[in-house]
Amino acid sequence: MFGASAYGVLGTSGFCLDAGAFDSSRVVFVVFQAMFCGTATTIVSGAVAERMQFRGYLIVALLLAGLIYPVFGHWSSHEESSSLSGWLYALGFRDFAGSTVVHSVGGWVALASVLTIGPREGRFPPDESQRDIPGHSLPMAVLGTLLLWVGWFGFNGGSTLAFDESVPRVVTNTLLGGASGLLTGSFRAGVSMVIR
Repeated sequence: MFGASAYGVLGTSGFCLDAGAFDSSRVVFVVFQAMFCGTATTIVSGAVAERMQFRGYLIVALLLAGLIYPVFGHWSSHEESSSLSGWLYALGFRDFAGSTVVHSVGGWVALASVLTIGPREGRFPPDESQRDIPGHSLPMAVLGTLLLWVGWFGFNGGSTLAFDESVPRVVTNTLLGGASGLLTGSFRAGVSMVIR
């Protein structure tokens, strides 16, 4: 994904990282970027939860992580040590903190997966009205959200790839964005309860 570029379309170097051949900062960068790739696959897992066999999900995750994500990621990447870059980067596209590479790729693969699978069984029975499928564990949902929120600080703050004066602003925006989402969701839930 971050190697030398063949016409801005495919990376041609940097396969099978040898930790002994690179300095520690390069190895840390690879691990950091692997977490973004893993996040793209978790977007798909949320869309297909309890609707796809595990082996099917593994196949989708392997295709996403091994082929789709690195190719699309290469299009928007730039190798600092050379003038080579992906074709989207060359056109001026900049992707901060995986906002497009991670979330768009994960979202499009999730959409393709759910279109293939179809609607949840039992949710839309024929000749009946739609059935609600309520969440099963509010504490687990809150815990998962809290873990994601904490993880965003590392993702977004680390995406500057430098520890400079821009990091506090990025972390503050991350905090405010998550808090705004919480307040908006709480307000919406409160309004729904009053209407019922």
